[in-house]
Amino acid sequence: MINIAARGPTRHTPARDTVEGSKRRATFMFYHISAGLMIAMLVPFRIWLRLTRKLPPALPSPLPMYAAAHASHYLLYAGLVWMATTGLSMAWYSNQGAPL
Repeated sequence: MINIAARGPTRHTPARDTVEGSKRRATFMFYHISAGLMIAMLVPFRIWLRLTRKLPPALPSPLPMYAAAHASHYLLYAGLVWMATTGLSMAWYSNQGAPL
């Protein structure tokens, strides 16, 4: 194991260790959490629209491309649900709580 402290002082001070960096990080986290909450609220509405509206007919394409298009769309929806769920659960179970 390498002792990093033995290398001596570094020239770069991480942004989180300065007062200005702390404020920038807090501002970034505010916008990050706000955008995440907005997306988490819009995802169920988008899924509802997708399930209740008639889809336009698919363009003629080979079966592998058709299957890949459908699989990628389902994976995108799954990713949206997964990101919203994990983000909310991480905020809820952290020491800071979710800003609801």
